[in-house]
Amino acid sequence: MKKMPKRERKQVSGERKPKIDTKAESFKLFTEGKTVSEIAKTRNLSIQTIETHLSYYVSTGDINIEKLVSREKILLIEPAIKNFEGGAITPIKEKLGNDVGFGEIRLMLAWQQYQNGLKKTISFYFMNETILSRISYAPHPQIVPASKLI
Repeated sequence: MKKMPKRERKQVSGERKPKIDTKAESFKLFTEGKTVSEIAKTRNLSIQTIETHLSYYVSTGDINIEKLVSREKILLIEPAIKNFEGGAITPIKEKLGNDVGFGEIRLMLAWQQYQNGLKKTISFYFMNETILSRISYAPHPQIVPASKLI
């Protein structure tokens, strides 16, 4: 029996399944109360894949880190990642030992990213509030470079 070229096989096989947002699907199951391992089993994916999906939602603040990482491990991991500037996380893992998994470190890094973004947003907001209030209280409102206001 002669094998059909791949392009023809795709056309013959019929309709394609609509693509789903795989991260969103994992998030949906998580919000329904399923654990990471239950989601992995249900979706036939690895635990690491599900942790990666959920780390996205940790980095946006949609999932609180304490729902995925125990308080004890948070206290253990936090100081180890405090000055992390990117790159391999293996040195962090080696420093923390076998009690902490790579997934937990990745989730904590996502949480740190969220917290740093939140701090920048808050400080930007207050900086802009100060500039706006100084402009609005000026005797003759005018556009002034921000560097002259601070």
